[in-house]
Amino acid sequence: EFFSRLVDVQVDALVTYLTDWHRAMEEFREVGEASGLSTRQVDAYALATQKGQITRSEYVEVTGVSVATASRDLGHLVKLGLLVAEGNTRSRVYRPVDQRQED
Repeated sequence: EFFSRLVDVQVDALVTYLTDWHRAMEEFREVGEASGLSTRQVDAYALATQKGQITRSEYVEVTGVSVATASRDLGHLVKLGLLVAEGNTRSRVYRPVDQRQED
């Protein structure tokens, strides 16, 4: 009985978390695309938010763009204040800025 209830509570918490995250990403997608971000830039932000960071090579792998385009896209997201770049060129990672803290 205890274990069953514990599992139910954890499942409910997970469903709530995923639903909230999905809703937030859908809202960001709408705002991002309305602001002129490409679908791949919106997807990169979503991936960075999910993982906590994204690298240029991950961006290239996920989107299929060139290294130059990846650098340009990620730089644009940094310029907009959506991502923050950390590290040197080769070891640079891009971390999402929590937009809820910006309000």
